[in-house]
Amino acid sequence: MTDKLSFWKNKPVKIRPQSPVTTIKSGEELVKMVSDEITNSKIQLDYQLINMCDTELQPIIEFINKNYMNNNSDHMLSYNTDMIKFFLGDPKNSLVLAFYPRTSNNSNKKIVGVVCGSKHKLCIRGKDSDSFECMDINFLCVAKQLRKIHVSSYIINIITRECVERFGVICAGYTTGVTLKIPHFSKKWYYHRLINIDKTIQTQLFSEEFDSEVIRKVYNTFNYQTVFKRQHALEYHGRANGTAPNCFIQKLASITQALQNYCHTNYDVYFEKTLTEIQKIFDNPNFHVFLVMRDNQITDFVSLFNIDTMCLDNGETCRNGYLYYYYFSNDSLDHKQNVLEMIAEYCYQHNIFDLLTVCDPFGVSSHEYKTIKFLRGTGSLNYYMYNMKMHKILNENNGLVTI
Repeated sequence: MTDKLSFWKNKPVKIRPQSPVTTIKSGEELVKMVSDEITNSKIQLDYQLINMCDTELQPIIEFINKNYMNNNSDHMLSYNTDMIKFFLGDPKNSLVLAFYPRTSNNSNKKIVGVVCGSKHKLCIRGKDSDSFECMDINFLCVAKQLRKIHVSSYIINIITRECVERFGVICAGYTTGVTLKIPHFSKKWYYHRLINIDKTIQTQLFSEEFDSEVIRKVYNTFNYQTVFKRQHALEYHGRANGTAPNCFIQKLASITQALQNYCHTNYDVYFEKTLTEIQKIFDNPNFHVFLVMRDNQITDFVSLFNIDTMCLDNGETCRNGYLYYYYFSNDSLDHKQNVLEMIAEYCYQHNIFDLLTVCDPFGVSSHEYKTIKFLRGTGSLNYYMYNMKMHKILNENNGLVTI
């Protein structure tokens, strides 16, 4: 059986510090390479393109929730139909593949693998000349009993061929908490801001040593500059409290433009977001949006999505708010702290989240994160770009966000 390195040794994944960002293989070359490997693979599975209706997606989501984790994980993330549909976006530009054992009994198929992909415009420093159609590959998971025989390699070859043949897209972005035997162009660590101390202890996300008056005072007391609080107000939009998005429809265009400007200025790499995609953030019940206002104008935009995190040991669940897209009017750490502290206070007072999680978006030291009350967790993400020459990208310049 081939090992992980033998699969990746001929794959078009390269880090070139001084080279321009370019694709490596043509679509024809890519299809030939993966098709030959699929034909010669010792693993042979049937697979099916899943329709985006709730009935077909439900068994996919159940499989993801059971298997989208490491073998030794103590916690399970709980995705739902609205969240998966949000990632997929326009059905014309996305796909879900389910994999089954090759068998003649089609009436009792058992899913053994899943992968999803969604097409986006990948921007490199925001220049039109440096933009590519790119697939965002996500939710690649395999039944636990099959993980040692490298089924994921087979799945990667299949979805590569499907993306080229269906969409004409020849490059793809992957994020994984596992370190592959190929170079990643960026690595980010997760940082957490405690809100509901009891719930984070009950779900064993943090140890009982956090159950102290000192810790509660630190995380359940909210400190931000008096002048900031006097000059700014927080506007919350979330389906959880019945807020309708119609009240700010007219602001969507300005939010979209401000986000694009922020990404263009601050990031070396990011997926462009359209007005329609920003609208879907407000419409999706899993998302909570915070607008910082000054003189009735939006100065800062922060969106968070909820993924319930369940402790497998006792079944307790924590509402985890993950940072999604955002922009700040002032890029100083003090300003970001003021905005995040205001949001944390609102979530605490209105019982929205038990925990806030960010994937190292600011590129500061662990000590500086601790200063703004975010603690470094044990999880991390490695970023890979398939069929593209990339250069190393600093954390704070990596604007790619995964769900």
